[in-house]
This record gives sequence, C-alpha cells and structure tokens, in this order.
Amino acid sequence: MAREAGARHCGLALEVTDALVTRAIMTEAALGPCGLAIVCANASLSTMNRGETLILAEWHANIAANAKAAFLANQAANRHWLADGQPGVIVNTASLADKIGARCSPIMPPASSPSWDSPR
Repeated sequence: MAREAGARHCGLALEVTDALVTRAIMTEAALGPCGLAIVCANASLSTMNRGETLILAEWHANIAANAKAAFLANQAANRHWLADGQPGVIVNTASLADKIGARCSPIMPPASSPSWDSPR
C-alpha cells in the first residue's frame, strides 16, 4: 500500500511486544528517506478461542498484548516527534474476536449477500 502511494511513503512492519525493537524501528523510520509522519498501530492478537469457553486469564492476556503493542508504538513515535519538534499522526486499531456471536441484521446488508435474517 505504501509503495502505491508514492516515493515519499514507506511501510515498516515490526514486532511491537518488545520496547527496544519498537524504538529501533521507529528510529529507522524517522531517519529513513520517508521520515516518520504517521504511525498505524494495528494490534490484532487473539487466541481465537470460543467465547463461551474462553477463560478470563486468556482474555486478559489478549487485551494486554493489544494494549501493550499500541502503547509501545505510540510512545516510540511520540518521543521522536517531540524531540524533532514535528507533528505526527497516530492511528490505533485492535480487535478481539470471538467465534460465536448473536444473530443480528445490519442496517443495510450488502446487495450481493443474503440478508442475515434469511434461512441458512
């Protein structure tokens, strides 16, 4: 995606559960040809176990890993922006999925898909 946006856009992937690695990648980005202007922290760790059998400790571990990843990425980026006197943008996303859920109807289902209320 970054390549399609043009020469001044770079994308770097990193392991965000380690603070030192996260800081090193943010430094690499800040000093690189594209600089560091936007951080998209997409933490999506989940054990994907069924909700009805998921134990609380496992849920806490999933949430903690997602929160830690966003925190470390945000902190490392903010340190660079503050030191350089530059603004920056942070976009955080995370998810914790369950394999079972309530049946409900979306407000407008996609035209190409059957209604959620239709028999399956």
